[in-house]
Amino acid sequence: MLLNPETLTLIVVALVYAAIIAIPRMRSVISIVGVFLMAYVVKVVHLNDLTSEVLIKPLIILFGLMALGGLLRESGFFTYLVRLAVKLSSGRGNVFFLTVCAFTCLLSALIGNTLAAYFMVLATVSSLKELNVDPKPYVISEIILANIAGTATLIGEPSNIVIGSWLLLSFNLFVARLGWIVTICAVTSVLLLLYLFRERLSDIPSKVDLNMNGEHRILMIGGIASMIASIVLLFLGIEPVAALSVLAMAILFFGGRRTERIMANMEWSTFIYVGSVVLMARGLQNAGATVELARLISSWRVDLFLSSLLFSFLLSTFLDDLQTSALMVPTMANLISVGDFPPWWALIMGLGFGSAASSIGSYTTIISLQAARREGCEIGGLEYLKKGLLISTVSLTLTVILFLIGERVVP
Repeated sequence: MLLNPETLTLIVVALVYAAIIAIPRMRSVISIVGVFLMAYVVKVVHLNDLTSEVLIKPLIILFGLMALGGLLRESGFFTYLVRLAVKLSSGRGNVFFLTVCAFTCLLSALIGNTLAAYFMVLATVSSLKELNVDPKPYVISEIILANIAGTATLIGEPSNIVIGSWLLLSFNLFVARLGWIVTICAVTSVLLLLYLFRERLSDIPSKVDLNMNGEHRILMIGGIASMIASIVLLFLGIEPVAALSVLAMAILFFGGRRTERIMANMEWSTFIYVGSVVLMARGLQNAGATVELARLISSWRVDLFLSSLLFSFLLSTFLDDLQTSALMVPTMANLISVGDFPPWWALIMGLGFGSAASSIGSYTTIISLQAARREGCEIGGLEYLKKGLLISTVSLTLTVILFLIGERVVP
């Protein structure tokens, strides 16, 4: 007996996810194979899905962020930030920790946690190795905080970009509803991590060179100006896809002879992976394959907000946030309307905080740990889990309390 499209789609997705867990470095290739199977074997991904706003918008936004990240990296911006944190700390390990954590949180919200965590981890490991300081406490904290802080804005996480484009959410609405909650969770997480690592934050040499050559200084000023301009445009209500596309064109046009290197610094595998995940989500929706999952969530004898928050949190602990969003977005669409926002906010926060829990919880975590490993800083899955699970659970608990308060305060 031939299997129906719904069952075949779920089998393809299950095989793709299992392969990604088994071979995480090949996730982009594996996800493309999954989309190919859904398009040409199961026939649930159609040609019009390739031109839909749900796919095009997040890819344009992501391209703009990657261009900005490439420019900042080319200028030495991230290394400068780490060295500046060393200088400002005056050799005190706990002050350096707080400073570098603050930089990571801010950048995660402004340029996306994938770029912020990846480049900050590279800069932190290389800088601290020169100073003969153990980078592990800082790297673990940067990755955890990037996942949490990125939840605050529409451009803070790849999954936020995907969901925001799906629901046509504005940047300002995102910040108004989640910004204050995530800020409190991030500050609490920083203080808790400072306590957990208090015995390992020894004093560090504070004599570092902050001098830059003229070309790098110009590039850095251009990168910072571009970042500020894009945020201003977003707060003014300009569509994220318009603001980020203008940003990308300006960076590539004015990059001059360094444009090729800026392009080379972009995480193209992220671009491919996000596009594939969006198409798989479309395939799941077209096949109606998430109806049973929607029934499972609705059968929980708790409020839909809480069930969405808990289910997405648990799922994104074992799958990365993009995989989880591919499953959960079409599932939620079967449960509620686009305008019924509280469960959607719960999904976004569950994805963001759950992704901080484990070493495989988000694409950001995976590539950042790989970057640290290449630089000689090996962090095991269990070592990360001990801190990540605690911090994410505390953030989840705070979220429930704060959101219930916010429902009474924020209209």
